[in-house]
Amino acid sequence: MKCSRCGTDLLAIAGACWSCGEVVARPEVEDVSREAVELAPVSPSTAGPSAYAAATPRSDGVVADSSPAAGRMLASNRERFATPTVARTIVEPVSRQPDAHETIRLTVGAMYGRAFKALSGAIGVLLLGGILAFGAEVAVTWSVWLGLTIAGMASESPGATLANAVVHLLIGAPLSVGWQYLCLRAVRRDGPTIGDVFAAYRGRLFDTAMASLVQMVLIVLSAVPLMIGFAAVVISGIVPPSVQHVQEFEAAFAALPAGTKAALGIGAIFGLMPPLVVGARLSLMPYLILDEGQGPLVAAAESWARSRGVAVTIIGVIASGAILMAVGLFAFIVGAVVGMLFCSLAHAAVFEVVTTRSAQARIAGRRVDAYS
Repeated sequence: MKCSRCGTDLLAIAGACWSCGEVVARPEVEDVSREAVELAPVSPSTAGPSAYAAATPRSDGVVADSSPAAGRMLASNRERFATPTVARTIVEPVSRQPDAHETIRLTVGAMYGRAFKALSGAIGVLLLGGILAFGAEVAVTWSVWLGLTIAGMASESPGATLANAVVHLLIGAPLSVGWQYLCLRAVRRDGPTIGDVFAAYRGRLFDTAMASLVQMVLIVLSAVPLMIGFAAVVISGIVPPSVQHVQEFEAAFAALPAGTKAALGIGAIFGLMPPLVVGARLSLMPYLILDEGQGPLVAAAESWARSRGVAVTIIGVIASGAILMAVGLFAFIVGAVVGMLFCSLAHAAVFEVVTTRSAQARIAGRRVDAYS
């Protein structure tokens, strides 16, 4: 429309001329009901989400409106903006679909199944990476031992103990964590390379060493009840205090009555449970250090949180892997390498699954309605 005073083009909704200020009466718009408006049908390719689809007939006899107007309205807005015809539509409540993380199996067998798939796709890289990590650790350890021997230091001396601890923190732990990271990338089909074994030396050496130290300290603290029980056995005279070697302890244990043996066995099982559980729940720390760049303490807390309820599965994976390595060692020495590969890959698969489940649970908890 135009201004009656200066002739400026105005919008139909204008109440005054923006040029001269003349008050302009808006034209009367005929009220057209929604039923009288013909809307072109919406094709599936332009309909958007399924919430825009037309309402479906109810099984209880209520007739639903299948007009295009109803089909182009959000289900959450039908009751708010519907005409009398559309208001009769009752939307059937959507049945709850199981969350994605509920379909992920977290059993020992399923983890070894994932390990087999990963091994079949990256066996060459895994073998070379494992040999390189093991060979480098053995070479450095042997060099340190040779140096200590030349210096005349006994293997049980404080200097030798300190040197071995430093070698473990700077060589053994980083290479072990790098090996686990290589297995994780193989499980993810993320293009693993031999260089992943040395990933800890790319700015994560300190965190890797400290994480290994934190993990060891926490496991030792969880074994305090076992140490107290062993000290009580020695103090009570059940096992002579003069026993210092494993062979002597086995001989003293064999001489005990059957009831005492059973009681000590049950006590040892209960005493070993805390360090086993703590070790299993903290075993995800290496992946968190390298894969997510977390610090030692944060990695310990996060590993404890993500492994909630799956400690038995982790212990089962590690125990079955030890059995595979033992069988492979006795049957054929190379079989121990295969057992180690399967165990490491299955453990990495546990981290991948629990991480996926954790992420899906967090996403499912964020119930944001963009149309509310």
